[in-house]
Amino acid sequence: MNRDSQAEKWLLGPRNVVKLTEAPRNRRRDIQIFTPDQAKVFLRVCRDHRLGPLYAVMLALGLRMGEALGLKWEDVDLEKATVFVRRALQRVICEDGSTELRLVEPKSDRSYRVVMIPASIVPLLVRYRAEQNRERLVAGSRWVMTGAVFTSTIGTMLDERHVRREFYGLLKGQNLPRIRPHDLRHSFATILLAAGEHPKVVQEMLGHSSVQLTLDTYSHLLPDLKLKERAAARLDALLCDDADNCGQNYGQDGEKVVSRLGIEPRTRRLRVCCSAN
Repeated sequence: MNRDSQAEKWLLGPRNVVKLTEAPRNRRRDIQIFTPDQAKVFLRVCRDHRLGPLYAVMLALGLRMGEALGLKWEDVDLEKATVFVRRALQRVICEDGSTELRLVEPKSDRSYRVVMIPASIVPLLVRYRAEQNRERLVAGSRWVMTGAVFTSTIGTMLDERHVRREFYGLLKGQNLPRIRPHDLRHSFATILLAAGEHPKVVQEMLGHSSVQLTLDTYSHLLPDLKLKERAAARLDALLCDDADNCGQNYGQDGEKVVSRLGIEPRTRRLRVCCSAN
């Protein structure tokens, strides 16, 4: 401890009152998500909306809005069903105080990633690209060659504010919760985690900096999965050698959990399925 710090501690000199304050706690923002059934309804609705493919990509690939808006066709391989995330579209403040849309680097190094496109989303993007080509022919010389996947009817890049307005308009009358566009990404993560996908895989797909961030963000949204009971059932299936008692475990409140050990034919990975009787 230096002399100034010691003097400050003993109240023999001027103090930095900022050090006496406590930083406000970071409150977790409430996250609303689609259930799997609601997600299916939403994807069906997306088929009939011009920006539906954008929202479908955000939900099915877990992209941030800026990442989805920053995609270019050179980043998309529809034959291999992959998307390379390497930029984001953001509205930035210029030196003169005005704002403009600008392509920037992703949020972190982990945000650079290749994401697989679900098979059900590929036809949606194929149709959207064909429609975009028709819009380019109609626009003629007014078309702006940005190379972006998701554009206006004259090829310019989309503003987040317009995308949000269209999103909330899409939700009206659909008997769906009024979630935020970014909650599509949260829905993607929770649906995968609830289905039993490994958190490390979900982390890589989301582009999170660590698996701990993924778990801290979403574990509180999965209170009804009885993860401890499932883990105990898996361990029981792997270690138990008593033919009479193997495969039966008891969770909270005496609920019986039945475990079955099997091998998935495609991945050849050890699989333990748990179901309640």
